Amino acid sequence: MNRLEKNREPEVVFVSEKKQKEYPHRPRKEIDMDQYLILYRQGLPNRQIASRLKVSPRTLYRRMEEERKHLRRKKESADG
Repeated sequence: MNRLEKNREPEVVFVSEKKQKEYPHRPRKEIDMDQYLILYRQGLPNRQIASRLKVSPRTLYRRMEEERKHLRRKKESADG
């Protein structure tokens, strides 16, 4: 390695930019919340519900949280 190569600045690439180039996002997996409620009322635990809906438990929890936020905003706009 000569002296010029040794003093060269390393190339800076932000992780998010690199990730977007190499790993495009997967399509969003939608969950039918009516189907979720049917399975929940049958007494199935969320892990089994996630399996039946063909999503990961983490995805199920995220969608449930999104649904809660959506309903909360909807209620606030109706009250306001």
